[in-house]
Amino acid sequence: MNQSDKQKDVRRRIATVQELLNNADLQATARPFSKDAGTAVTKACAEIREIMRVVNPKERLEELGPKEAFLHVVHDHRYLAAARCNWNLLQTDDETTGHADGHLPNIIEAAQDTVLLHARLLIEFYAERKVPTDISLRDFGLTIEPNLKKKLKSYKRSIEVHLLHLTAWRDTDYRARNAKDKNANAINLDWNEQIPALVELIWDALKYVSEETSKWKPAFSALHDACRKRDQNKCFPWPDYLNGKDNVRRYLESLGL
Repeated sequence: MNQSDKQKDVRRRIATVQELLNNADLQATARPFSKDAGTAVTKACAEIREIMRVVNPKERLEELGPKEAFLHVVHDHRYLAAARCNWNLLQTDDETTGHADGHLPNIIEAAQDTVLLHARLLIEFYAERKVPTDISLRDFGLTIEPNLKKKLKSYKRSIEVHLLHLTAWRDTDYRARNAKDKNANAINLDWNEQIPALVELIWDALKYVSEETSKWKPAFSALHDACRKRDQNKCFPWPDYLNGKDNVRRYLESLGL
């Protein structure tokens, strides 16, 4: 887009914003009050963002290619599998847990939180992208089926309540009074019960992707196989071709990626 076209586009969008805000003002003063006012303001904000994008093109960051993104995808899957393996070992019996806790205080809570941190990152990887710099499954031209995506997203708010925000939603009585409607997921789940189901959902998502017909199928299939084995076996040797950025790059090159 040349400079003249940019100026025309900005002028057109400014006129649209003015029209939308005028409409919002009319709707807001209507009797009865119209919810269309909020819709008009939302549209006006979207137009303003586009104006800023045109006026300040440097604000648009370059995209990270899928080959480089895959290095980070491997990292979080690998350490989710390792954290789940640790968590499983600590669930074996009270004697094992007590022995471990004697050497590393509160180790079971640390293992649980590590599982949830990596799980939340991967929920966003599979289910949604918040900002353009987030690495997403869409970067690989892939997606998972809607029901699986919905199940994954249902855990996100609960993880945030438990781990990521010092929030009133942690209070049992507060949740009992207010966790309803749009806040129905603002609950602190029993993670001793829910971690197995949550991690299995993530492995199901990885399996789903590994079975899709795409040039990325072998890479995601290898990652799925390694994660399943690490999850279930503390002695499983993590594959060299998925260990370290240089090795992963060479592996992807061998696949023609």
